[in-house]
Amino acid sequence: MRGDRRLGRREVLVGVGAAGMGLLAATAPTAALADGKSEKLAGTYLANGGSDVDNHTFQLVAAFATGGVFSLIATDAPGVAFLGQWLHRGDHGFSARFVGYSFDGSGNLASTGRVDVFGTLDDAGIHATYAAVITDIHNVVTKDKGHFAGPRISAP
Repeated sequence: MRGDRRLGRREVLVGVGAAGMGLLAATAPTAALADGKSEKLAGTYLANGGSDVDNHTFQLVAAFATGGVFSLIATDAPGVAFLGQWLHRGDHGFSARFVGYSFDGSGNLASTGRVDVFGTLDDAGIHATYAAVITDIHNVVTKDKGHFAGPRISAP
């Protein structure tokens, strides 16, 4: 990695929108599989989003796996991968919680990001809001919130 890389407010979802240092929802895998709903949401989505705090925009790729595993990468968080859990909320809704870490140029932890996402799925794709909390190694907390939406990526 180049230089001192800290996960900033813009990077946490940015960042789409989670648990404190490793605490993730343990019930998500069972809930996601209940009544076959996970098949509807499972897949990968290419979305555009924006922060409601500082109005920056970003693009992201979000992947929902059957069983509740969630991963995300965002254009304004280079080198940071977000991992977490998701589950269904009602017939067309979902929520996710994920965590991302950034490191300085020496490989030391620089900051931790946690993002909560609430959204819906329809024929056009996903539509969601996020709330992010970033804590650096000096316990300075930064918050962000915003939205994103986009279609499923289709295989050829």
